[in-house]
Amino acid sequence: MRKLAENTFASKILKQPKTINNDRMKRNKSSHIDRSSANYRHWTICVSDVVGAHQIPVFCDAMHPKDLISSEAVHYELVKMVFRRIYRANHCYHLNAEIDCHKTFDVLGDVHAELQNSGTTDIAEINLLLEIGEATRDFFERFQHAQSTSKSRQSSVLRFPQTFRIN
Repeated sequence: MRKLAENTFASKILKQPKTINNDRMKRNKSSHIDRSSANYRHWTICVSDVVGAHQIPVFCDAMHPKDLISSEAVHYELVKMVFRRIYRANHCYHLNAEIDCHKTFDVLGDVHAELQNSGTTDIAEINLLLEIGEATRDFFERFQHAQSTSKSRQSSVLRFPQTFRIN
């Protein structure tokens, strides 16, 4: 009876070493990044490249917005707040969703006003926000995405004057 059990199909399969074609199982890490349109993931990567990976460390192949930006950013709370607000303002439901320049600059302007009115704002945080704004302007100019894709209020791209608060 024991010899009969050893000759069954299941026992033969269990004894064979498992071979997995790893090339087939691996995905191309950058295949899901759409660099042809002004989408949220591409904007995040471009801003990170311009501002610097130490300021905005990005995981390019993240699948969820929470995983896109590393917690090792220099001003993590500010970066997380700005990127989360831009994601929500543009009604993004996935990382490759198109973003609107007017909605994005509206968020950056609101955050800038909050930072200016706060008594505990660090000058480095304001400079980081200005760099994000300039990188965003360059991003949208590159894609010639000056026309709004939705009915958002008209906004214009302005350079924020640097003001220093001495308390």
